[in-house]
Parts: sequence; structure tokens; C-alpha cells
Amino acid sequence: MPAVSAAVCCQRGKEIQGRAGVKDRNLAKYKASLLKELASRQPSEALVFDEALYDDAHCYATELSTHKRAAHQRINCEKSNYAECIFWGSGEGRIIALEWLVDSGIGTLGHRKNCLNPDYSITGIKIAQHYQFGHCAVGEFE
Repeated sequence: MPAVSAAVCCQRGKEIQGRAGVKDRNLAKYKASLLKELASRQPSEALVFDEALYDDAHCYATELSTHKRAAHQRINCEKSNYAECIFWGSGEGRIIALEWLVDSGIGTLGHRKNCLNPDYSITGIKIAQHYQFGHCAVGEFE
């Protein structure tokens, strides 16, 4: 089974979403780091929906949903310069958002950085059915 970026659970001791029997041993540490980061930040404006970013996310989520390939490996969709987050597992927006924010096991915290970057003001997110993991989600930020 390929590595599933940001496919972690949102409650201590729960199985990783979409990967039965796999526990997230990093969750407490990453959750604490998120809470610490949020407490130290100034509030920022909410991201605003952008149709062009949504169209890009839709194309790539559709491509990922039917093809086995590594994350960020576009073949049929035009390459973009947007910040991007990808998730495989649950199709629930709340879970996807928490996965990207906690970013457990992702040393660079790239998903979290994209979601919280005050320089980004617009977003487009698409969730699609996935042939292997149930769902995949693509988020584009600019």
C-alpha cells in the first residue's frame, strides 16, 4: 500500500483514517504543536472560494481518484504554481481540514503551513471518490 500523506486520525488512540489497524503514534505531539502555534498567532481573514482554484482542484482530484500515482504527480491536469494539499481517506470536510492542520507525521508541516499562511487569501477544494482509499481531496491555495 502506498504512503498516504496526512492520513491520520483526529483523536488519540484512533486508527488512521482509511488504514485499518494502523495507529498514529505522533498525534499527541503534532496536536500539541498545532495548539501552541494557533495560540501564538494573530487572527487572519478566512480563505475565500475561487473558481479557478476549484477547477484546478477538481481536475486533479478526478485524476487522482482513478489513477495510482504519487501525490503531486500530475499527468493529465495542467501543472500549477498554487500551494497544494492532498488527502486520502474520509470524505468529510471536517476530518480533512483537521488532518491538514494537525499534519501528523509530516515533518515539514507543509499542509499546515499552506492552510494557515496569511499570504494566501483564496482557495479551491474538491473531494472525489477514490478507487482504493474511499475518497481523495485536493486543496489549492493562493
